Order: sequence, then structure tokens, then C-alpha cells
Amino acid sequence: MATKEAVLALMQDDEFNGLPQLVAMGAEAVPVLVAILRDPAAEPLMRQRAAVALGEIGAPAAAAAPALADALAHADPVQRILAVRALAKVAGAGATASLAPLLHDPDASVAKVAVQCLGAVGGAQAVAALAGVAESGPHDFVREQARDAVRKIEERLA
Repeated sequence: MATKEAVLALMQDDEFNGLPQLVAMGAEAVPVLVAILRDPAAEPLMRQRAAVALGEIGAPAAAAAPALADALAHADPVQRILAVRALAKVAGAGATASLAPLLHDPDASVAKVAVQCLGAVGGAQAVAALAGVAESGPHDFVREQARDAVRKIEERLA
């Protein structure tokens, strides 16, 4: 089992060069990464990197998805963006219900990434959420991206 100290050591350098090693650890690193992500006392950069690592590992949805879903409500938009990306990778179409509210995030960057991720995971539920944003989303370019995402999902589903 990976220790918190070993995982944090891999996450410390400026370039996050330890990410490949964390990915190689796989499921062994997941509990430690989830604990870091959930720890409000952890440095923000470490929490962000924990979310990235969980997504790159493709952590088992049952282990990582609840912590990533909780991170979607974080005050920091960067943390929300990284959680959106990781949750989409981990849970696929199963993340749709958690990601849909972020389509209306006050931060346009968060909404944009939510559109991109929902467009990638696809499915009828994603189309319904994206269609609503395409019509009345709070940000012009997000509405345009939502229309494109709906079109691409519908083409894949056809």
C-alpha cells in the first residue's frame, strides 16, 4: 500500500513529474489520493494534483467518484475544473448527473470544461443537459460549445 508520504513526494516538484509513477501505482495509490483530495488542510496544489492523478489512474469509480463529486463544489474554480475532468474519466456517462449543474457555473471556464466533458461522455442524459445550456446558458461561448457537443453526441448515437 502506498503511504501518504510517498504519494506526496511524487506530487511535490514543479512539473508534477511523479504523475507517471502515481499512475503506475494504480489502485494502490487511490486511497491516499482520495484522502488528500478530501483533506481541507492539504495544500491546494496537492488537492488539485490528487484529482488529476485519480483521473489519470482511471481510479475505480466506487473509490474515487464520491470524493471527486464533492470537489465539484470547491470554492476554487481550478479545483472544480480538475475534478470535472477527473470525474468524467473515472465515471464516464455515470458522471452526467454530477457534472450537469456545472454547466451553469458562474465561472465560464468551469462551465466550458463541463460542456467538453459531457460532450465526451455522451449519452441521452448529457444531450438533455447540454441542450438546455445551448438555449439559455449564462455564457455565449459555452452555449455555442454546448450546441456543438449536442450535435456530435447525436451523430455518435445515430
